[in-house]
Amino acid sequence: MHGAQIGGMYGAQVSLMHGVILLPLTISLSPVFKTKAKNDDNWTFSSLASGQHIFISVVDDFPLPVQSTSDLYVRMKDGATHALVKFTKLSTPSIQTENVLLGIAFQNWQRQSETLRDALVEWTFRHRFTIHSGLMEQLNELPYVTVNGLSHRVPPKDLIDPKSALRSIYADEVGRFPSDSFATHYYLSVLRELNFVKSVFDKSVVEERLAYFSSQEGDSEQRAHKVKEFISFCNGSWKREFEAPIVKARSRAWLPLDNNSFCSPEECRDRLDTSGAHGNSKCYDLVLKTLPSNIVILSQEFRKALGWLDPVPATVVFKQFRLTLSIRDTNNRHSRLTTLIEYFSYLYSNGQLSAETVQSLKDLTSAISWIPIMSLSHGKLVKTIHALFSDDADLRSPFERVRPKYTTFLAAIGCVSRYAIHLVSKKKRI
Repeated sequence: MHGAQIGGMYGAQVSLMHGVILLPLTISLSPVFKTKAKNDDNWTFSSLASGQHIFISVVDDFPLPVQSTSDLYVRMKDGATHALVKFTKLSTPSIQTENVLLGIAFQNWQRQSETLRDALVEWTFRHRFTIHSGLMEQLNELPYVTVNGLSHRVPPKDLIDPKSALRSIYADEVGRFPSDSFATHYYLSVLRELNFVKSVFDKSVVEERLAYFSSQEGDSEQRAHKVKEFISFCNGSWKREFEAPIVKARSRAWLPLDNNSFCSPEECRDRLDTSGAHGNSKCYDLVLKTLPSNIVILSQEFRKALGWLDPVPATVVFKQFRLTLSIRDTNNRHSRLTTLIEYFSYLYSNGQLSAETVQSLKDLTSAISWIPIMSLSHGKLVKTIHALFSDDADLRSPFERVRPKYTTFLAAIGCVSRYAIHLVSKKKRI
């Protein structure tokens, strides 16, 4: 074969290869691809000569998010466009679906216009059953819900369902309830279904409300009313999970008093005298504050969490005892001292009365009449050294019989050898 023939064949092959290489480029520069630059545009045919190419396969009503300043969405659901893209790219490029685009939109939420955000949220709500759970979790963190009293939008998490019973313990608080379109039946039902708003009295509500009640925020009268509603929830819907946050808040002032001030559970009690060992108000009512008559803790588990089923602190009982001694009404003082001695006896028998407290009681009572007698002479008290447990009916003043069930405690206070003292005194009178 002559050189001229070889050269001609080689030139033809080069031209053919050049044409094959140039053809995809030529096509990519031709207006044959279905594209649009932003969500509001219509689909038109254009080239791929410029812009950031985003190849998508989504349903027609999906709102396309803004990803950059030069987005060019290429509609791969169009058969011709799909084939031409594959040809020009020499392979099928990465195609973004609805879930991928939602993820990109959520990550670039601030770049989306308010209108586009609303469209994305509305579309997500309508197609919530087909969207990845991770995306729904992201949506719960995004600020897109309009709320009462605020001009800016907030995430739905921690918002309160305005149609639920919880509204009574959040009433009039700014930014706590969905408003406008998000307060309509459709949006509320979806938010409720997704657990994006709170409608159930649970541990998280208990923790959050206790923090609010003890924060001094808002009008004290309104806060006091909400506490009463909160107590009603706890009385009627107690769960074991409430115990830990209630116990943790024992020292915080969140229970309302009559003057709209607040006190901690450690500093007060309600007016309910319970049958429990530590529930008699005569053991603390002169020392601890008393809640209004319309606040009553009925749930025993609730009372336990507040610490009201625990032994009354010895410091409180001792102060109560000291104040009781100064009561002028004889019958009232006698009744109260009987209750207190019985409670001291209970604590002492159960190892819950320290040696320091016992010594303080001995020092306080060493020279005064303080032990109620057993005779019909109601209101009469006797000193420690004159209190006898003897069954001998022939007792003369200043000796008096006292209740034998207090023997152990009274003996610890200093009532020792009573029978021997009685005999000695009797012999002296002979």
